[in-house]
Amino acid sequence: MPLKQIALEKAMRGAYWNIPEDGIYRIVVDAENQNIRIYSQDTDIQSKVVGPWNAQNAFGNTQDETLKTYSGPIEKLWMYGTFNGRQTHDDGVPAGFQDKYTLNQSLANPNVFVYKGANLPRQTAGDYWEKNQITGSVMFFVGVKTDDGVERTNNNAYAFGSTADADRDEKRCGYITATAGTSLELVEGQDDNRYAYFIIPENTNYVMVDVENLKVIFDHK
Repeated sequence: MPLKQIALEKAMRGAYWNIPEDGIYRIVVDAENQNIRIYSQDTDIQSKVVGPWNAQNAFGNTQDETLKTYSGPIEKLWMYGTFNGRQTHDDGVPAGFQDKYTLNQSLANPNVFVYKGANLPRQTAGDYWEKNQITGSVMFFVGVKTDDGVERTNNNAYAFGSTADADRDEKRCGYITATAGTSLELVEGQDDNRYAYFIIPENTNYVMVDVENLKVIFDHK
């Protein structure tokens, strides 16, 4: 529903929304587009569920039985790539997923994940296969904690990559150069998209990923 700014005394005379009954509601106010959405427990937005996941381990031969049938909601989203030189997780685990580059799940919409902080680095590292030097590439990986309590981020990750021409069978990565403030399409899954990256603009300190509508925006705010 649309909203507009009015004087407080006028609002108190009846310019308000009536919530019909007690309960838990999600109230989302979009100040930029001047609208409001009110969700009840029955109509509330649910986190996107993905799975089952590939079950091979990092060497491609041992099956992870837990992942063969696992499906779960997206609750964490990491950035990964040469933008940070593929550095390790903060606890030293060689996953490449650093806590400081975790995107936060939006309170307004659990399918929107946002990074807002210091400018992202644009380090240079070798292409996964070709070994030529690539600067500032990034893609997005989902982390999952399965029913056995183990958090799997090292391998079998579910990915959101770019539409670049990449092919895991031909051992070829792909790259799309992003423009600040421009919405770009995402490709989800565990296939060629795991090797399809975005090249982030300089001075990027804001990243918004919509895993439901498969869109990403890089910007400086």
